[in-house]
Amino acid sequence: MQTPAPGARFYAITLTATSDGKLHWASQSGFVGMTKDNPPRELRAPCEVFPEKMRNLWLEIGQPCVVVNNDQDFAVYLLIGGNAIIQADVAERRLPFIVKPSPVAPDGLFGMVSLSQVPKDQLQHAPTPKRRMAVLKRDDYRCQICGRRATDYVDLELNVHHVRPVGCGGLTKENNLVTLCRTCHRGLDPHFDFKLFELVPSAHNLGPNADAMRNELFDGIRHYRKIVFSILAAKRKAKEAGKAA
Repeated sequence: MQTPAPGARFYAITLTATSDGKLHWASQSGFVGMTKDNPPRELRAPCEVFPEKMRNLWLEIGQPCVVVNNDQDFAVYLLIGGNAIIQADVAERRLPFIVKPSPVAPDGLFGMVSLSQVPKDQLQHAPTPKRRMAVLKRDDYRCQICGRRATDYVDLELNVHHVRPVGCGGLTKENNLVTLCRTCHRGLDPHFDFKLFELVPSAHNLGPNADAMRNELFDGIRHYRKIVFSILAAKRKAKEAGKAA
């Protein structure tokens, strides 16, 4: 499973799960168009990769991967999850929902996230009361432009502002929200100012470091294998019950 078939096309795909048992698919993708939604969303689809280069890149940051050349390899991959370099014709037959173009949303300044994996409350304009308080607390209940706090000025009104507006595809999540006083909020010109991302912790970073990425992958693989083991155990139990009957 570790030698890519010569001359074949490959995609780089990752299969993990969340702690609450939801499957999570990811891929190396590229831009293929825009949706007609309001706001319009970028469409992305898996792009072909050089298998040896992709495998070496993953190994350099401490992430294991497997190579899937055929259906038998794919069956084994479904048991273990994680990173895989999958031959294109196998992925196109077995994973059509991953290979087809899908809408994404900007995540912070540089990131992208599949729209199918975005919680509904991050697509609404107003942040939930819990999220609003989390942003205010993170920003020390202080306007991040002028520095004033409500405890020091009785007339000060604090707003939680979307750095990338919802109308431009921005999400209502912490890495796109910043605390501003009403005066600074109304005075923004332009209203969508990329520089405000510098005021949001971690939003302007390219991403987590290699250790964090590796730990996140291993956690996801562990959650995924827990699901697989539970399914296999249930099937084994059902089979034994059938034989007993």
